[in-house]
Order: sequence, then C-alpha cells, then structure tokens
Amino acid sequence: MKAIVRDDIISLSSFVSAEFKYKCYLELLMKAGNYCFLDQVKRFIPSNQVILKGMTENNLISTENINKNYKYVYLSDTAMKYLCLKDSDKDYSDVEKNKISVVKVNKYPSEKQLFSSAYKFHLMVMGEELIDKVSILKSLEDYIYLKELKATKEKYNEWFKKNSEGIKKKKEELQSLSNELIDLKKIIYDINTDIFNAKPSNNESVELINKTISKYNSYFSDKENKRITKEKEINNFEIKFNIVVKKNAEIVIPQVEKAKKVFENMYNISKIIARIKENTLEFIIFDLGTFKTALGYIKLINKINALNLGYKNIKIIIYSYAEHRALNLNKEFLDAAKKKRGALNTLKNYNLRINEYDTGQRPDFYVNANKIYDSIPDFEVEVRPDFYYMEAYKEYVTKGEKSIKKKDRKVISDIIEKLKNE
Repeated sequence: MKAIVRDDIISLSSFVSAEFKYKCYLELLMKAGNYCFLDQVKRFIPSNQVILKGMTENNLISTENINKNYKYVYLSDTAMKYLCLKDSDKDYSDVEKNKISVVKVNKYPSEKQLFSSAYKFHLMVMGEELIDKVSILKSLEDYIYLKELKATKEKYNEWFKKNSEGIKKKKEELQSLSNELIDLKKIIYDINTDIFNAKPSNNESVELINKTISKYNSYFSDKENKRITKEKEINNFEIKFNIVVKKNAEIVIPQVEKAKKVFENMYNISKIIARIKENTLEFIIFDLGTFKTALGYIKLINKINALNLGYKNIKIIIYSYAEHRALNLNKEFLDAAKKKRGALNTLKNYNLRINEYDTGQRPDFYVNANKIYDSIPDFEVEVRPDFYYMEAYKEYVTKGEKSIKKKDRKVISDIIEKLKNE
C-alpha cells in the first residue's frame, strides 16, 4: 500500500505522525466536534500518556486549563490542515504553510460546544455508532433508499450505472442487427432483380431459383423476428428501469433531502442526535446545562414523525452529567405518557356513552382530549448514567471565566473599567 506524504500542507514530521500514528484519534476528535476533556482521554484510551505526548510534540493537539485539576483537549491548526487537506488535489508547495487557510478550532469553546463534543467523544470511544453527523445522515439516506427501493444509495448507484450501460450496449447490438437486416434486404432485392431479369433454361432452374429466394426470405424472417423480440425485451426492461429512476428522482431524493434537513438541524442547533436503528427512532438528548421541557422535545419528535419514515417505535435516551437532572426530565416524559393514557380513557369512556342519536358533534373536553392524544406519540424513555462523572467538569466550566462568551467578556470588562474610572 502506498501513501502520499503531504509535506506541502504541514511539516513532514507532523504529517507522518498524523498519518501513521494518530490518524484514528484525530478523526475521532474531529467527528466528536473537535474537543474532549483531557481526563476522558486518560480514562478511555490505552497508552494515553504516550499518545498525548506524541500528538502534542507534533503540534496536532493543544490543551487548555479549566482549573488546576482539569483541562480540555482541542485540535490544533496543524491537525485541521491535515484532516481537511490531506486528500485535496491542490498542491500548496508555493504557499507558505502559515498562510494556508482552513477552519480553525476556537481555543475557548462555549460550554454547550465543549460538553456536546465531550459526550460524543465518550460514546464513540466506547464503540457507539451513528454519533457523528456524517454517519447519521448517511444511515438515514440508506434507510430511506432501502425502504423505497430495497437497496442502499451506493447499491442503487451501482445498479443504475450497470443497467444504464447495459441498455446502451443492448441498443447498440439492436442497431447492429438492424443494419445487418438492411444489408440483407438489399442483397435479397438484388438477387430477386437478377432472377427476374434472367431467363431460366428449364423447370429445374426455376425450382432452384425459387428455393434460393425462399431460403433468403426465411433467413431474413428469422433475423427480423429476433430483432423484434430483442427490441421488445429492451423496451420492457427500459420501461421498468425508467419507473425506478423516476421514483428515485421524484420521491426518494426529495424525501432524503427533506429528512436530512430536519435531522441535521436537530444535530446542529438543538444538539439532539436523532437516528433510526432497527426500525426504531432513537432520540438522544444531551444535557448541556439547559433542558427543554419533555413536551418541547416531543414537538421535535413530531417533526420527525411528520416525515412518515416508516419506523415502528420511538426510544428516548437521556444523557446528563447529573443524575437528578436526568431523572427530573425522565419524570416529565413519564407524566406526558400518563397524560396521553388519561386522554385515551376520556375518549373511550365518551365513545361508550354515545348512542344512535349522536349528531357527530363533540364537547370541548373530548376535542381537547383528542388533541392531547394525537400530539403525544407512543414512546419508551431511558436514562443512561454514563456521564455522571462529568458533573465535576460542569461545575468548574460553569464557574470559569472561559465559559463566558467572548462578546460578554468584553462587555463585563468595559463595565469594570467604567466603574474604576467613576
């Protein structure tokens, strides 16, 4: 196996170390969101001291203090250049390395960014799949393709390429056969003309001529029948092929794009991981310091339900750094489920009382119960305790000045300066 060394983007030693020693760790950190706590690396990655030292010495990661006991790790500019440009076709040999531009990782992330990345880093280190955005959206795309076309997107593309090329080849063969028939028809015509102009000497000659014409006509007829059969086969196959292609263009692709937008917005904005596994929508909530209400999360779930993706079950998974916070949100979800059961009982009891003179009009309490029942989907909810060890991080991050947004720090600094001058 050959590897291309990109010493045009970063130093040779840093590239070699990144490519052959630390690639998996760098990619893991980038997928998680570019940050993790130093203590997480020490907890979950074997030989962590050697790895941390090597990545630091090669300018691939940096660390920043939360306090004297805790630090967080983030990807350096060198690492970002490696990850973003290592597969680029562009040659940067004529550009100074410090002038090569890539997305920079903020040295001081928001509290929300830091904890979101730390949660995802933990899950991916522990082998959890479908945590990063790229894999979630790829899995969603394949799920829809399998549901609609019985094949993943990759398999569909292979099928499309193979069959479009196959149709083209068969049409070329059909055209070749048609050309052959044109030539044969001309030959038969010429023979018929020659025979018509000739003067047979006897009856045997006439019989021989007729047999020759008959053989040519029979040969032509067989060829023509083969051409017609082949043309019908191609047309029938092409009709079926075009039906699938049309379904992909008019139904599958729009559905994929619409679903991706919903899932991606939840990932980017709400920091929610929504994924479909084994016909179940898993709705993963990360506690980043502020929770929505259970009904607020249910509204987001209903946005996904409105896509009609065909999953059978909904599972809500709550992750928090503090047990009491997770249990409080869990109780809200259980109360919502109880509210739905109460609404169902109201509907059932009323329906048992109506009689043949029912006008179809429903009282307000019935309408309200129906709205509640329809707005709360069936679900199961689970609290997972994996991140309770992060409560100490949360306490120090929240107290630390670096958790304050940059623009807010400036405002505070200006106020302090103003007070000093008064």
